[in-house]
Amino acid sequence: LQSILSFKNPINIYQLDTIFQQKLKKENIHITTAVCMTDTINKKSQKCTRFNITSFDPLFTEPYIVSSTGITLNAYIKISGFTLGYRMPTSYWVALVGWVLFTLSMGYAWDNLKKKIPVLINDFTERENSLQNELIQTEEKLEILKQLEKQSNDPDIHIFSPHLLFEKSTKTLKYNGETIKLTRQQQQLLVAFCNAPENTCSINDLCNLVWKGCTVEENTIQQAISRLNITLKPLGLYIQYEFKDSYKLMFIEN
Repeated sequence: LQSILSFKNPINIYQLDTIFQQKLKKENIHITTAVCMTDTINKKSQKCTRFNITSFDPLFTEPYIVSSTGITLNAYIKISGFTLGYRMPTSYWVALVGWVLFTLSMGYAWDNLKKKIPVLINDFTERENSLQNELIQTEEKLEILKQLEKQSNDPDIHIFSPHLLFEKSTKTLKYNGETIKLTRQQQQLLVAFCNAPENTCSINDLCNLVWKGCTVEENTIQQAISRLNITLKPLGLYIQYEFKDSYKLMFIEN
């Protein structure tokens, strides 16, 4: 500034600012400058080369006094964003790009997660309800097995499956706890088969146990068994004709 002021008289701050810019560019320094001048002797207000000086930073800690003329000068600089970006090291740019990509990927992942949350909650609720139902069914099966364990030692009860049993004393057929309606003749037939070895009865056995004598025709026995089979088949039971004029009560597992 001293070298500039030595041949710029009177002082023109616009020329001074221009020369200041030229000197900086020669040093490859690209910043925006401003120069302000105050004439304390003539009590003139501060005059600056820039309209808004508040966004600039002072270059001097103290104003530069021009000899004894009462004129003080202040120089200001402002580094633009472009200059900062241009001068920023490559590693900073790589880090910035990485941070931007990471932020975008996290935003995309969060957006997808927000869309999936209702579906996940619904799937979880359905799975929870399914497990709850399975638990209830398992508890019911355990209760049935406990009852069957007690009943298995009872000779009066003939157990076909956990869901199907026959009480011989009361001639009651139960499926899933519900009593199946049977005629008196059908009850007697079931008692006969359940008491027989391997659930097999000959025609003579059925005559004596159900009809109390062999005066009945074989066709009558066949018709009675056919009517009973209509009731038993939906429950998994079936009376099948065997060789040597005998019938066998069979449980067909589903």
